[in-house]
Order: sequence, then structure tokens, then C-alpha cells
Amino acid sequence: MRYQPTQARKGNDDVQTPPELAEQVAFHFLWPIMAQRIDILEPCQGDGNFVNAIRRRLCACWRLAAFDIKDGVDFLEGHPDSFLRDTLYAWDWIITNPPWSKIRPFLDRSMAIADNVVFLMTVNHAFTKARIRGVAAAGFGLKEILLLDTPKKETGWPQMGFQLGAVHWQRGYVGPVTIGSGQ
Repeated sequence: MRYQPTQARKGNDDVQTPPELAEQVAFHFLWPIMAQRIDILEPCQGDGNFVNAIRRRLCACWRLAAFDIKDGVDFLEGHPDSFLRDTLYAWDWIITNPPWSKIRPFLDRSMAIADNVVFLMTVNHAFTKARIRGVAAAGFGLKEILLLDTPKKETGWPQMGFQLGAVHWQRGYVGPVTIGSGQ
């Protein structure tokens, strides 16, 4: 049996989410809760495509904060600003395209400060033994996977044989995993 890596050998953690894909993910997860007061964090804003998609849908009762390591704010290291202090349940949602080589620490930190975590990533990243154990230990459950088309090569997105998805974990969730198609 051939070894199958979970990331490209010549990986690049700075892959920008195409605007159409960010719009699709933001709409799917945020539309059902449009009227609720929620706090959203985007810790890997890059070019800001998720931020722009969320702002287009922004309800007056939402609070949105975003930053990027390229701006000198490292999500894994924390930051003195109040919106990044490790207070439990500080955020309702984290929606991001994290660096795929650091999914485990990003997921651990996200689950420590948010009730809902949505990562754009290859679906296989959600099913390693360590991640499954970590999710359960943090009191989260895998709620939904939105299957997505891989963006075209011209967008700069890496081409691979793994299924792309927006994976949603929720604090305290126990139940079936919904797998839907955004394709």
C-alpha cells in the first residue's frame, strides 16, 4: 500500500481562498443564523476574501474581527488585544482557511475560544486519530461537512486528489454528521 500524505510535498500554507469559494462557505454557514447576535473571528484573513464575504452578509448584530500572521498577529501565539485572550467561549464562530500544515494546533486553539469552528481544508484532515481524539476531548462534535469543488489551477489553488470541504465542529454537538454538496 502506498503512503498517502495529508499535505502536498511542496506545500504552501499561504493559499488564498478564491472570493467565490469564500462567499459559498460564508453563505452556507451564516445564512441560517442571520438574525442572531454572533461574534465571528477570521484568524487567517490573508487577502480578506472570507472577511469580504462575511461583510456582504453582515447583520448589524454581528461582530467580526480578522487578522493574519503577515500583519504580525500569530493566532497560535496569542495577542494582547482583548479579542484574542484565551477566555472560554469568547467567539461564537471561527471561519477560516487555516495553514494546512498546522491544522491540529489551529483546531485546538479554535476549540478553546469558539463554540463553532469551520475550516476550509481537505476532508481527510478531519479524520486523523489525533484530531478525532482532540475534538472529543475538547467537548466538540463533528456536525457538518460541506463538500466543495477544488478551485481551478489558475486561482493558485493546489491541485490534488483529496476532496475539499468546509468542516464544521460544534461545542457540545452529539448527533449525525451532515454531508452536503456545494458542488
